[in-house]
Amino acid sequence: MRQSSQTIRDNSIAGRGERRRSIERTSIPLLLVLFILSFIFPRTAGFFIADVFLTPQRIVLLTMAVACGLRLLSGYRFISADIFLLLFISWAMFCFFLHYGFENIGLNVFIFITYFACYFFAQMYIVKPEDVAKTAGLFFLLVVVFGALAIPEAVLKTRYIPDFFAQISGIPDRGKYVERLGLLRAKTVFVHPINYGLFCASIISYVWYCARSNASGIFKVAMTFMCVFLALSSGPLLAALVQIGLIFVERMTRWLPNRGTVVMISIAVLLVVLEIASKGPLIQVLLSRFTLDSWTAYYRLLIFEHMSDDILRNPIFGFRIETWTRLHWMTSSVDNFWLMVTGRFGFPGLVLLLLTLLLIIRRLFKAPADSIPPKLQQLRIAACFTLVGLSISGTTVHFFGKMEVLFAFQLGLAAAISRMVETASESKASPEAEAGTGSERSLLRTRKRARGRVNS
Repeated sequence: MRQSSQTIRDNSIAGRGERRRSIERTSIPLLLVLFILSFIFPRTAGFFIADVFLTPQRIVLLTMAVACGLRLLSGYRFISADIFLLLFISWAMFCFFLHYGFENIGLNVFIFITYFACYFFAQMYIVKPEDVAKTAGLFFLLVVVFGALAIPEAVLKTRYIPDFFAQISGIPDRGKYVERLGLLRAKTVFVHPINYGLFCASIISYVWYCARSNASGIFKVAMTFMCVFLALSSGPLLAALVQIGLIFVERMTRWLPNRGTVVMISIAVLLVVLEIASKGPLIQVLLSRFTLDSWTAYYRLLIFEHMSDDILRNPIFGFRIETWTRLHWMTSSVDNFWLMVTGRFGFPGLVLLLLTLLLIIRRLFKAPADSIPPKLQQLRIAACFTLVGLSISGTTVHFFGKMEVLFAFQLGLAAAISRMVETASESKASPEAEAGTGSERSLLRTRKRARGRVNS
């Protein structure tokens, strides 16, 4: 009887442990949910505290930064990409202070908060493949909502969402009314149609690789692409088409041994052929061809030429970006994320950010495919394709506002997946780890003792 009651007690403890872990597996942190939902609020929902402009998303980012700082103090294992991102943040803040001093200290602080909070929060709080799938699901839900809001905006040609919040906050909407193909370029809750389109395009790879079936994946990708199209912007369309093209190539080459190397060599050869066949530098050809408006193509070429000259004159620390040399009728905006980074923070800033990105991609594929579960194989491909799509589109548009926040988060999400890949690979390589770690091994030992007492 004593053995039987002990067995029941052990099984009860084991059951409670399993239920507790089941609850943990089915939820993601509340702060992560709030971060995703913060994209709902337009800039016109913001307010001033003294001279500092705050939005709901910035308040969430401040909270995330505090949470990350406390987590770092309590123990955190850095990877090489983390070091380079911290160096990039430090260099960016130094250059910004060098150019502006205390004139724009609030913006300097939010450069730090954007990259630090988004990047490290994703790694610290997205720790399982299930977390990635749920995060992607929430982003897709937002895309569907934004798409539903974008349709009447594009057709009726009115910015009813930012106008509504502007009446409450008193902060006017600075967006322009630009039409293409007979439709208004939709931007919904974002400051610009480019941001809206890039937000939608950024989840295409995750939508496909997290789908439960091919039919579901095709339907969700098609719906997402339709939402991207409503921005009527070449940059987001380029990000979406690059990802769709990569997904197609990945799908068609699964039978090919060493397909990653083969595909990379093929792309490199194609780029060389295009460079030789084109009448000018390949980057100029890309800027001029991947646009919906010939005037936009010409304008981007002017930006590239004049900004490149300014960068070469200020290669180390960059310069005050609004002072870049341009024709008198051109605005100060720069439609190229990588040019913007180099102009603001010099070549060291560009190199540090690119090294962060490349080290994350390298770490994603460091483990052999047969050493990790199929789900993680799909997630690391999704992370890679997302970063590649955004990076290429960054040559034609600038990531500003919410889009820079999302880019930093995507870097952190990819780094988080690389940690999962490493952990799964090491677990499979270690025979002891196959039985579980920590509380799981203790639970197994408890069950074995219980079975032994019953058998005796």
